[in-house]
Amino acid sequence: MSLAAIQDPYDLMPVVNTIPIVYSSSFSAQSGFRYKVILLNSGATEELTLWIHPDTNNSNYCIYNFNMVLGDLVGTDKDNWDVETFTAAPNSLYNYNFRLIEYIGATSGATTLYKSGGFYVFRGVKQYGDFWSMGDYIPWSGNTATFLSTRQKREYSLTETAVVNTFFGSFGPTTEDADWDRLNISVYNGDFLVEYTISGKTLASPYIYTLPIGPAQLNNISTAGDMVNATTGAPTTGAILDTDDIWYEVYLKNGNDYVSETLRINLDHTCYKHDGVKFVWLGDLSTYEQFTFRMADTKSFKTSKNEIKSDHRHLIGSEWTYAVGDRGRKNINVSTTENHRVISGWIKDKEASDLMELFRSPDVYINIDGSLFPVIITSTSYEEQTVRNNRLFNYTIDFEMAFEKLSNV
Repeated sequence: MSLAAIQDPYDLMPVVNTIPIVYSSSFSAQSGFRYKVILLNSGATEELTLWIHPDTNNSNYCIYNFNMVLGDLVGTDKDNWDVETFTAAPNSLYNYNFRLIEYIGATSGATTLYKSGGFYVFRGVKQYGDFWSMGDYIPWSGNTATFLSTRQKREYSLTETAVVNTFFGSFGPTTEDADWDRLNISVYNGDFLVEYTISGKTLASPYIYTLPIGPAQLNNISTAGDMVNATTGAPTTGAILDTDDIWYEVYLKNGNDYVSETLRINLDHTCYKHDGVKFVWLGDLSTYEQFTFRMADTKSFKTSKNEIKSDHRHLIGSEWTYAVGDRGRKNINVSTTENHRVISGWIKDKEASDLMELFRSPDVYINIDGSLFPVIITSTSYEEQTVRNNRLFNYTIDFEMAFEKLSNV
């Protein structure tokens, strides 16, 4: 007996999309023939074993999609939403391998253990019409890779945080190892462009890394002296961003080579009436994105309860009667849900496109005084708005806190 690969997974793939294996066997038409598929973790321990019958509609191939089980095994790193150094995100990445064996009845035939080192999946999804290409996201010399984010426009106040994820290490062909040694920040104040560097951090491989790119984090890093002026080589001693600055750009370098795209971040110095509601959500490509709805926040509460009835009279001394306060009706299982309706500030097309990712995210939080609280977006439909059609526009969304307020019953 013999096995032949028709389709194997790519070295690195987003876990929400299909992760297929397709194999053929020269004996697959035999009576009692089956394929045995074994999913292995990075330590070669079996995570899943299953038997697959030949697909009679597709040349008796073994056809299986790993993404559902791998989706349960790979997690997220939401604690990285407010880091101030290069921080590994090991839960967002999963290393796996698989073994395939062919059987006729109880007799086993050929066995294949594919790929030394195995494959990798990360917590991500590529939308229809936008196909996954691993090389587009691997930063290496000669390739200005895309960060693990689909955000088109970024604008933050000086007190806000933000992060972005990227790869580091070997995930496939050695000519495309993710290799970078520093994060550069170029600050523009209307007259001058000053470049700074964060480097010198020890990186493990291979990993997804979370990088701090928000104004609040960068100012804390520079004040602590963990940043260098790229022109003078001197460590910073104070904040690099203030009210005189207009925008800054962040990008990765390896030696003298630019190895990533450049993200431009506009600074918002507007004084707002409201503090705003700061959303933190799992983006399409593993980064925990952030956006503040600044216009309004209306809070309401909905309480649910069950009621039981009983005779309010009972024996008091030798008399069947009642005392003032005895109840004939009582509430039990009382819980309250906190609801919010929030309105964004005036936004433009690119920001509106970015917010679609918030609306469909499975993992959404709000940031209250530096702590995350889980929420459920309850709005289910949104009318797409554009500057051309609507001129100035904003979005309104409804959400609930993802936990109930309980009564002391």
